[in-house]
Amino acid sequence: MTPLLGMMASGATGSKTSSYESIASATGSGQATISFTAIPATYKSLQIRAIVRDTINYGSATTIGLNMNINSDTGSNYTLHRLSGNGSAAEARGVTGEGKVNFERSVTTLGVTASVFGAIIIDILDYDSTTKNKTVRAFYGVDANTATTQFQVNNFSSLYLSTSAITRLDFTVDSTFATGTTIALYGIKG
Repeated sequence: MTPLLGMMASGATGSKTSSYESIASATGSGQATISFTAIPATYKSLQIRAIVRDTINYGSATTIGLNMNINSDTGSNYTLHRLSGNGSAAEARGVTGEGKVNFERSVTTLGVTASVFGAIIIDILDYDSTTKNKTVRAFYGVDANTATTQFQVNNFSSLYLSTSAITRLDFTVDSTFATGTTIALYGIKG
């Protein structure tokens, strides 16, 4: 596991680290939405790297996850597929007709050990294409550092049913982003 964490921290994924360029980043501190707008169409793919914590109380949260809307689209244009495990059980889930990409069980919440965040890496392939739907894939995990079942590792994919080029990404959580949340957007050269 340590080599994987080191590779994630370095930005290396089997290719040159110079093929990644920082586009923008934002830090959470009580806001409901973090947005990246006017995303340039100069890359092959996009990657989002984030550490996320929600200010909601764990008991009142429904999906406990980072949410993403593409191009401000809240219509039923997203499909989701998730395979997760928590050390004692595995779960597979698939849904269609969603109004957002919900990276379910990807963040920590109030009532969880302070300064513990969920970590997520999201890839959006061929984001600037105007001839095909967009594939989103993610790998993420969260450890609440408690006896609850809010510790997960997840392999995730989604399909955004639109051929429009992606120029905007909006991120939300169930309540607001806790201080220390960081979301960074990278462009991957082809």
